[in-house]
Amino acid sequence: MNVSVEGTNGFKLLAVPEGEEPVPKLESLMFDAAPADLSPLKTLIAGSLLFGNRGLDRIDVNGEVSAVFLEQVQSLLGIGKNAKGEMDLEPEVVDEFDTKIRATTLEINLQGAFAERTPERDVTTLTLIPSERYSGALWGIKEAIVASNAWLHEKHSSRTHVAAAVGVLFADEFLARSICIPSTSENDALVIRNLCKLAGIDVVFEGE
Repeated sequence: MNVSVEGTNGFKLLAVPEGEEPVPKLESLMFDAAPADLSPLKTLIAGSLLFGNRGLDRIDVNGEVSAVFLEQVQSLLGIGKNAKGEMDLEPEVVDEFDTKIRATTLEINLQGAFAERTPERDVTTLTLIPSERYSGALWGIKEAIVASNAWLHEKHSSRTHVAAAVGVLFADEFLARSICIPSTSENDALVIRNLCKLAGIDVVFEGE
């Protein structure tokens, strides 16, 4: 299965099967706002977090990611030639001309409730509201509210995986060095941390 993105104003993360590959249930994650500076590797990792538990035999981004990174991602998902093998994880190389300072922790709120207070220092917040009821996006200084169908994906993936995928997609938009997502089991947390590490993103689980 390939993972791709589509759109500039509205935005979709898509699962695109090839040949006789099965179509995953709910193959698109949609937002009424597009994230900034999304690399092919971050697209791959977000897709892996979202679709990785849906019976995949392979995952790719149309050959736009090096074989080394692709093998590491597939290994963490338990697919490919080195499924669950031991590998040294190498984070994404930052462009030497990229002068952005990533210093915040991006909190992903899938509850659909608006925060009563401004996020604390070095914290930003992305709140997703259900697209069945709302449309559009509202941007603040340290937070944003965006309509999305993310709530539908919780029927097929855990809230933690959905939040992690969203966090990887929007981390650069919020200049985030880390994302804060719901807690999960120890083994699952390790897989999520390692996938996000490949994108140069740290993970904080709620309650830590």
